[in-house]
Amino acid sequence: MPEHVAGWPKFNLNAVASEQLLAIPGSGEKMLDEFRKYAPFSTIARFRGEIGKDIDPDAVAALEAYLYVPVAVNDADADTLRQLPGVTGEAAAKLAEGRPYADNAAFLKALEGVASPDLAAAAAAFLGA
Repeated sequence: MPEHVAGWPKFNLNAVASEQLLAIPGSGEKMLDEFRKYAPFSTIARFRGEIGKDIDPDAVAALEAYLYVPVAVNDADADTLRQLPGVTGEAAAKLAEGRPYADNAAFLKALEGVASPDLAAAAAAFLGA
């Protein structure tokens, strides 16, 4: 998140600690078990599908305000790309068209063409290795 934007930090679904999951509003021990049962998540759609088996779509959407699936810049689907700060559906399509990227730095450079520089910089935290 850019410095001037207040908000809850988003946690990487594949690296989040139990204490962090339990701190999310609406979460609990049962939800913690569900996260662990289905991890790791490769796309946000997989998260929605697996967790959505146990809770309603509105609750899944509420969880997404606190969580993200790490973005593999050359493989991520449009919905997973849209987790990045400032990335709209149109921007996700444009980024996908620019593949392959040599590395995350090249992707972030392309992201600056579709999102503001501060949002592009914040997106680095959402990228996978």
